[in-house]
Amino acid sequence: GPGRYKNNGVTFIKEFDVRSELEYPDANVSFETFMCKHMVEIESLSPLGTAKPGESLFHTERWELVKG
Repeated sequence: GPGRYKNNGVTFIKEFDVRSELEYPDANVSFETFMCKHMVEIESLSPLGTAKPGESLFHTERWELVKG
């Protein structure tokens, strides 16, 4: 699912896959936001998993900036 943040006429789009059949951290969510007076954070989370020796786990984000 995408996360979006618009500021000063530019939209930042962060896309990532959500696997609803898997468990996620932080109360089983795949997306979190944080805001303070200095910044806004939009964060995707990967599903929980365990890699065996020699294996890899991947979580891919696709980013895009759109004017207007």
